[in-house]
Amino acid sequence: MINRRKVRESVLKALYAHQLGKDSTQHVVDTLIKKQEFAEEKELRRFAEKLFFRTLEHTEELDEITAKHIKNWDINRLALIDRLVLKMALCEFIYFDEIPTK
Repeated sequence: MINRRKVRESVLKALYAHQLGKDSTQHVVDTLIKKQEFAEEKELRRFAEKLFFRTLEHTEELDEITAKHIKNWDINRLALIDRLVLKMALCEFIYFDEIPTK
C-alpha cells in the first residue's frame, strides 16, 4: 500500500532534481512523479503534483519563514535536502486545508 509518506519522498526527489538539474517543472513531474507506482491512484498523484507545484510557487515565502526561525544561521548554509524538507512541511501546514491538525 502506498501512503503519503512515499508520495512525499517522491516529491522531495522531484524538488531536488528540479533544483539541481534546472529541468522544466513539467519534465520533472513527467519523469519523477507521473511514473511512480502511485501515479495510477488519482488522489495520490494529485497530492504529489500539488505539493510539488505549491512548494515551488511559494519557495521565497517559505524560505523567509524558515530564515526567521533559525538562529545564528544563514538559510543558504542549510543543506539543500534540509531546506527542501522544511519547505515541503511548511507548504503543507500553510496551503493544504485537508491535512489534519493532529
